[in-house]
Amino acid sequence: MYAGTPSLKSSLKDQLTSFAQGRNGLVSNAVDTVCPITQAEKDAVATVRAGGSVTATVAPPPPTRSVVLTGDGRGYALDGFGTLTGFGGAPAVTGATWAWDIARDVAMRADGTSGYVLDGWGGLHEFGGAPAVVASAYWQNWDIARSVALRSDGVSGYVLDGFGGLHEFGGAPPASTGAYWPNWDIARSLALRDDGVSGYVLDGFGGLHEFGGAPPASTGAYWANWDIARDVVLSFDGVSGYVLDGYGGLHHFGKAPPAEGFYYPVTDTVPALAIARDARHGVTVDRGGGIHPFTMAPTSRAVAAVDGTLGQTLDSHGARVGFGGSSATGAALWNWD
Repeated sequence: MYAGTPSLKSSLKDQLTSFAQGRNGLVSNAVDTVCPITQAEKDAVATVRAGGSVTATVAPPPPTRSVVLTGDGRGYALDGFGTLTGFGGAPAVTGATWAWDIARDVAMRADGTSGYVLDGWGGLHEFGGAPAVVASAYWQNWDIARSVALRSDGVSGYVLDGFGGLHEFGGAPPASTGAYWPNWDIARSLALRDDGVSGYVLDGFGGLHEFGGAPPASTGAYWANWDIARDVVLSFDGVSGYVLDGYGGLHHFGKAPPAEGFYYPVTDTVPALAIARDARHGVTVDRGGGIHPFTMAPTSRAVAAVDGTLGQTLDSHGARVGFGGSSATGAALWNWD
């Protein structure tokens, strides 16, 4: 039942008439143009005009697919429709968007405001002033592209498909993982080292597969026959980093210190993570777009006491912390344990 003034009722009647004719309903301002609607929408209008009622169904928001950090806690989350949502004070950016869940990953250039969005068919879509690039592989109507990584020049890199294939773009040399799963969508993420030609592919069980001369790596966490590993990032040295599982668990490898963040052991709801350039903090993102910061806290390694009441502790990053009135002196600092 619609309750309102006669003029509002008349306006609604005109709009319903317009909708029933397959037009857009904007009759009140003389811009009523042809705008086809679905048969289901026409049936709903007919039901209302006949005195019945319909229940509107609100489509759920698209799931968040990826996240990047640009510095000082700023970054962007990418949803399945291609929308990039800034957090931590990141400036707004716009790029290609879709009306369905097809965006898969985002790669940011060094300027922190431009980059590329990868769609599931393999298309690369620039934003923020990045130059256009053309992928070497494209799968029309097939959602099989999984991850993208940029080289240091900001215009070349690699796209990972679900079978483990690596596809260069922008002048990057060809690469092969050595791990390939024909007709099995199990490759999940790609991490590129600073040399721009080597790195690691993560499979859904948690396996890390090196390519381009990268040394072997293992997290010690592996889920045989369970597709639950979601993302991998590299830390300061190109051989250390973190694997993310779908519950939010962070699994360190190499010299990366342990880290703990948002954990939801109920459902596979955490698809991506990113770490800052200083390799001391990062974020994960859940499928609803929630940003969850975490830190890589060093552990205490040694204590030096002067008289039993004052002295210094040394943590695994090399930082000295005075206690009991002692002043910490200079020390070498590392980003690993």
